[in-house]
Amino acid sequence: MAEFAERMELLRRVRLFAGLNDDDLSHINELLTEKRFRKGSVVFQQGDVGDALYIIEAGRVKASIKDDQAREKILAVFGEGDYFGEMALLSDQPRTATMTVVGDAELLVLPKDIFERFLAGNLTVMRQFVNLMSRRLAETSAMTTRDTEAEEKMVLGKVIAVFSPKGGTGKTSLTVNLATVLREQTGKSVCIMDCSYPFGDVGVMLNLDPKRTVVDLLPHINEMGGEILESILQSHASGVKALLAPPTPEESELVTAEAVSICISALRELYEFILVDTHSSFTEVSIAALDAADLILVVTTLELPSLKDVRVFLDTATQKLGYPTEKLALVVNRASPVGGLSLADVEASVGMKVVATISSSGAVAVGAANQGVPFVISNKESQIYRDVVALAKLIAPQALEEQGEDLLDIEEEEAPTLRDRIRAAPAALRAAVLDGVASLKASDILIGLGSLFLVSAPFMLVFGLLGLVMSKASDGQPSPAFNLFYNLSVWVGILGGTFLVDRLQEPRKSAWVLGGILGASYGLMFSFASIAVLNAAGGSLRTPVFALFFYVIPYALLGIIGSFLAGRTRPRAQALLT
Repeated sequence: MAEFAERMELLRRVRLFAGLNDDDLSHINELLTEKRFRKGSVVFQQGDVGDALYIIEAGRVKASIKDDQAREKILAVFGEGDYFGEMALLSDQPRTATMTVVGDAELLVLPKDIFERFLAGNLTVMRQFVNLMSRRLAETSAMTTRDTEAEEKMVLGKVIAVFSPKGGTGKTSLTVNLATVLREQTGKSVCIMDCSYPFGDVGVMLNLDPKRTVVDLLPHINEMGGEILESILQSHASGVKALLAPPTPEESELVTAEAVSICISALRELYEFILVDTHSSFTEVSIAALDAADLILVVTTLELPSLKDVRVFLDTATQKLGYPTEKLALVVNRASPVGGLSLADVEASVGMKVVATISSSGAVAVGAANQGVPFVISNKESQIYRDVVALAKLIAPQALEEQGEDLLDIEEEEAPTLRDRIRAAPAALRAAVLDGVASLKASDILIGLGSLFLVSAPFMLVFGLLGLVMSKASDGQPSPAFNLFYNLSVWVGILGGTFLVDRLQEPRKSAWVLGGILGASYGLMFSFASIAVLNAAGGSLRTPVFALFFYVIPYALLGIIGSFLAGRTRPRAQALLT
């Protein structure tokens, strides 16, 4: 009885059956057939002959069409109690959209031929349907004409998804700053959609209060209009609009992949550039954003774990998701010539050419993020700003040419001279040292010193015994050759030890800093030992100043050289990853 009452309530929601009495609805209920569909099943294709009405008893179904470039555009998402395909009962028009089951669904099916036989025996219902059919056909004709005229005039915006399969690569920062540069340099309308659920940070990067987010659009998802969308978008001082992520994980669960697709389609009609910040994992929402994108910027850093993840993603994107290679563009963020891998290593390991690099400037990027101001606004003199402008030029060359800005050739016109590089060297060195120190742990120092000792100890032992023999042969007088060889054994130990430490560990930013610290520490221990021995023996070396220059500084330089040699001779990333 409860099931019958629920069925009757469902039928009353169908517009075609409005006004029918309970007896007629009961007859129609007897004509219904229940059908189950698995996730991903196609109920019918666009262009198919209409032969039935469908009512959703449980689950969700999306309506979509293909545009001229064979891209899917989701028109609506129907849930429990909704119905579709009713025009099949009124006319012989083909299906105007493809209906696909989003999750497992239970549908009630009313076949056209069976319904027509029902009408033949019920003149009252037939008259009602004839009148309704006339109105619906007129409405459909007017809507089709209006939509066709609007589509002919409309130029859809370009969707750029920014994705990284590994977190912490600076993906969100790049998204925000690239959007700001595109707005600034092209003068075109730009919008950011934060799809990095459940913890989107676009609002933080732009210092925007998430009082309106994508969750506020969900009640209007099947009637998405420009006015509704604009009322939810947040405005930044740069002119960039933002559709922010939900403020809590619980609300993020409400946003489905279909809703994201509909939002992106709506934004295409309003903005010329739409940048989508995605989550660093293959969630349904992330895949929906990647599917809708015209271009995917794949962000990586010069580190083996990041490159490994990028290679796996590229294989998945091209082989399983079916993305063409021209849809994917590889961008190296935090690119630094000090430590890490070369661009040639990156290209060899992932099998794709690097289209752009963004300089490593942690102080600039972190400071801007903490202030909620894009660094392309607050640090226009920095190299990282120039790099983002160069990336914008690759993405939107025509728009930048139309704008006619002189900054198009910023790299050529304002390329840093040798004098500029010399002036910038102290700041660059300081930033590199800070990056290196920030990545250090106490265990790195202890393990490193142990490696230096293990490498140098055999040489010191051999030359120590050799010196003992030579001193006895020369009446106990120390041999100059022995001193030279003994020092060489220590130097080889420092070079070899830092080389070994660097090669045993994953590539790190400013790895030479650890090498320098290890060399200096080793030299400091030797200087204290030498001072103690010489003073005890009545020698003349009583001050640590000479030892500082004789041991600490040279040994630190040897440690730096050892790290550099390890970085330069490191096997290509392809060999290490396979």
